[in-house]
Amino acid sequence: MRIIPVTFLLLYDFCPRRLFLEQVLGSPPEPRPKLLLGRVRHFAHTKLHSWESQVLPGVTLPVNPYRITDLYKRHNHKVLQNAIIAHKSQLTAHNFSLIETYKTLWPGVIYESQDRANKVIAYLSRQEKLSSDWFDDFSPKLSHELMLSSVTLRLSGVVDRVSAKRDERTLIELKTGKMPEEGAWRSHRLQLAAYALLYRTIRGERPRAAVRYLDARHDRDVDVSDQTDAWVLTVKTDVEQLLASTELPRFVDNRKKCMVCPHKLVCYDEEQVRALHKERFA
Repeated sequence: MRIIPVTFLLLYDFCPRRLFLEQVLGSPPEPRPKLLLGRVRHFAHTKLHSWESQVLPGVTLPVNPYRITDLYKRHNHKVLQNAIIAHKSQLTAHNFSLIETYKTLWPGVIYESQDRANKVIAYLSRQEKLSSDWFDDFSPKLSHELMLSSVTLRLSGVVDRVSAKRDERTLIELKTGKMPEEGAWRSHRLQLAAYALLYRTIRGERPRAAVRYLDARHDRDVDVSDQTDAWVLTVKTDVEQLLASTELPRFVDNRKKCMVCPHKLVCYDEEQVRALHKERFA
């Protein structure tokens, strides 16, 4: 059977009908320019600090906090610039100013840069001597966009960030938008539960998991356990059955979801849905 992207599980959990329209009937989602800034921000933040292993080993004692902070600001400034350039055609097509986009996203990059620089400064301040390979011993180290795929689970996904501290690994998803009053949003919990299951299946160890809400500048731990493993596997089985089905799922009970769905115009157009179904299964 096919390998299922974790994103399909999230779409199904949001609305089975939406997943069917998109992946079975081939109905493309309508463009949503309002989400474009969030995508650019997410793209940039998944690549922040990716330069550390090439630059930080050159830092020596005595500790100069201003220099280290400046390193992070300068290099992450380039990361943000590259993210905006990568999305230039989309931004300009929707009348977003590249300069204003930079101004909007830069404060968040500054916060992340200072937060990471403070960890490096604190580590270096504790060292009496510093070898040329000091960065090998520094923790937590960050890796970015970790691809996970399992034939056994028939599941795949890409983790935004992995924090490694001694023998402990934390899978981190970066999210824009509002943070809930407590915990993490359901879709974020499901996503991290799926990544944690993939990680344990591939690496043989259960990681920790967390969501970093970029707008709130706050991290929320997410529980991963045998119970969440079972949740993921149940949803995956439901997704596989839906993708193999010819039957259009019913509307969800929570119609508030329909208001933000990129398929709402097609979904409620019975004639268009019938035409798509006939074209796909004729």
